[in-house]
Amino acid sequence: MQNLRGAYKNSKTGLLGVSYYARYSKWTTRIKCNGTYKFLGYFSTPELACRAYLEAKVKFHPFQTLVAGSP
Repeated sequence: MQNLRGAYKNSKTGLLGVSYYARYSKWTTRIKCNGTYKFLGYFSTPELACRAYLEAKVKFHPFQTLVAGSP
């Protein structure tokens, strides 16, 4: 799963690792590392959530193929 380069076809957001949390009307993201999920926070826009996910992906998945800042 570290080499996943884009969102799934059935993704409602179209962004990797981003979902909408209706209870707080915010965008959220989390990443799986060593079998557990790490919560990355709530964000006002999906683009900010995606950026946080990509930065965490670089940090927690050292063998991934994405570059930070690329969608």
